Amino acid sequence: MRRTHRGVFGRRYQFRLRDILDGTSNTLLMAERVIPTKSKGRVAKNLSREKVILGPDACRVAVARDDTLYWKPAEGMSWPDGSLLSIGFQAILPPNSASCTTEQGILEGVMTVSSRHGNGAHVLVADGAVAFVSATIDAGSASNPSVAVGNYGDGKPAFPGVESPYGVWGALGSRACRESIDTSKVWQAPKKSITKEQLAEYATLPLQSWRPAGRRGSVMARQIDVEEDGTLILMDKSNKIHRIGLSRFENEDAYRAVETKRNRQTELLKTLDTDLEAALKLLETRQYEKFIQDYVHQERGGSGVKEFDLRKVTAELEVGRGELIARLDALLANRELLKSVGRERINRGQVGVSQVLEIGQLKLIMVAGRWKLTF
Repeated sequence: MRRTHRGVFGRRYQFRLRDILDGTSNTLLMAERVIPTKSKGRVAKNLSREKVILGPDACRVAVARDDTLYWKPAEGMSWPDGSLLSIGFQAILPPNSASCTTEQGILEGVMTVSSRHGNGAHVLVADGAVAFVSATIDAGSASNPSVAVGNYGDGKPAFPGVESPYGVWGALGSRACRESIDTSKVWQAPKKSITKEQLAEYATLPLQSWRPAGRRGSVMARQIDVEEDGTLILMDKSNKIHRIGLSRFENEDAYRAVETKRNRQTELLKTLDTDLEAALKLLETRQYEKFIQDYVHQERGGSGVKEFDLRKVTAELEVGRGELIARLDALLANRELLKSVGRERINRGQVGVSQVLEIGQLKLIMVAGRWKLTF
């Protein structure tokens, strides 16, 4: 029934932007879901529809049991078919929680937003913005009944049109329930991907022992970064990336991770002025090819001369050379201020995995031990 389709999409129904009465900046359009594997994103099946509708927490209970049946990793993964199992999600359980279907099959259940970030997932908002949503977002109580119509034993589902039973997260999933939401603390900046170049550099970092809190044993991994929200990014022996909350490790290891990040970022600042000075000298003497090779990094992937049109970039540098020299001069004229601003932004967590530093109208990125300009 149309009235039970509370989001922007509904099977066999069509909705338009004018139907989003809650506001496009407060309404989810799309979200991440991992392709199920044996270790991540599995979907439980054949659960009682009565139990799932009257309390979606039944999904969590099911995945904690040893006798639960699951869809095989490849089953239901037919992107064009429009089924809930294949392409759907609901803002019921918070990101990276359990997913399940009822005995009705691929069209009914609780499908949860999921990612390999561990602490949340990316979403596309109806106004076109991309944001990251934490797994700790207010999602109300998973024991509350879902919105539905019909009879379900002794329990009653939530009536269509009511505010979401699932907190802020649920409110973001509905398009026309007139909920008032302050999203200023909900939407986080999207997580930055790690380039192949950076992966190769991280693979040279030393392996360290990490002990899970309250558990025996340890794992060996390389520390890449600690994000502002307390997520530790590690690279294991096979060079796979893992994002895990600091609170899941022993206190000593968590403290070491924070200190390691601070020490690394302090070291980064030591070469900032010397790199800018060398880049400035090459510009002043019009050694464009060497300047591009040594001190220019293009975000679309290349940092080497052969990976983009040298003639075109040289022409652009010739035109903008004077302005770029002026900006570099202004920064180098006050080196202490340069390092002070850089240090402040590092301490505030504004230099993350990709080691990007925006300062004095310039955007710099640390690549292979050298600060480079990125345009």
